[in-house]
Amino acid sequence: MEAWGMSVSENNENSFTLAALTTKFTDEVGRKPFLGELIEVLGWATYGAFPAPLTFSAKLKNGEPYVCPNESAVADLNDSIFVNAAAFIAHLVESSKDEALSPSKLAPKVMSGLKDPAVLLRDVTGEEVARLTVSGPKKISKPRIGDLLAIPSDSGKFRLASIVARNRFGTALGIFGGTVDVPRPVGASLASAIFRVPFYTEDRLVATGAWKVVGHDEDLLALFPSDPEIYHGTDLQWPGVDLGEFGAAEKASGEIRLIGSDEAREVGLLDGTYRQSYIAEDLERMLNEADRRK
Repeated sequence: MEAWGMSVSENNENSFTLAALTTKFTDEVGRKPFLGELIEVLGWATYGAFPAPLTFSAKLKNGEPYVCPNESAVADLNDSIFVNAAAFIAHLVESSKDEALSPSKLAPKVMSGLKDPAVLLRDVTGEEVARLTVSGPKKISKPRIGDLLAIPSDSGKFRLASIVARNRFGTALGIFGGTVDVPRPVGASLASAIFRVPFYTEDRLVATGAWKVVGHDEDLLALFPSDPEIYHGTDLQWPGVDLGEFGAAEKASGEIRLIGSDEAREVGLLDGTYRQSYIAEDLERMLNEADRRK
């Protein structure tokens, strides 16, 4: 089989691919990856080959569990390294002699690649690692403010959203621009807010695993309002409440703020496209339609 333009034997293919991943990381970040960063990339890359991203853990030969000694740079990596890692995982699964490669059998296959001296890590060598283990994701029924969600798109990619607030209106999601090939966290250097106003929705698809929690980064909350409002049009019959000429915004506390024509137009009050909240599937459809209009 050819891997990234080189013909390699099946026995060495794992090592070659892991070595290539560490080289790609080094070229992008400017330093060698820590073992923790390499197995974090591989964990996110398991989605697709497995129903949900897996988590790799390592134990060292001195008997100690491995702990990454540095803050991870994985969230600042570009998509290409995750795409290559996903192709590597997919090859391991497809070339397995077992009908279905289980997560527990995946770890030894990755472990064999770490033994190659061409896999250059910053903190340990493959020979210092005793074993790798794999665990599935923890079930999350109530995500936290600052959690990062991966929402599937019709393109087969994923749109990322930050949980900005949870209040009587629902769960407010701040939607980031663009999509990623693999559901994984991104840092502030790669994130950009695409919609000024967060969308209120529900947690149901998080609980089912359709929307995956892929990280937690409260620094990203600065891209969105901390107390997202809902909007009311002037046609609302609300006795005793002045909704002004163009409508009003309401905070979860009940505070009302009159808005001008520019804000009413921007959020969709004037053309009738604004919705105060979405069921999860409708929010997915709206985001897909927004992509198609680009």
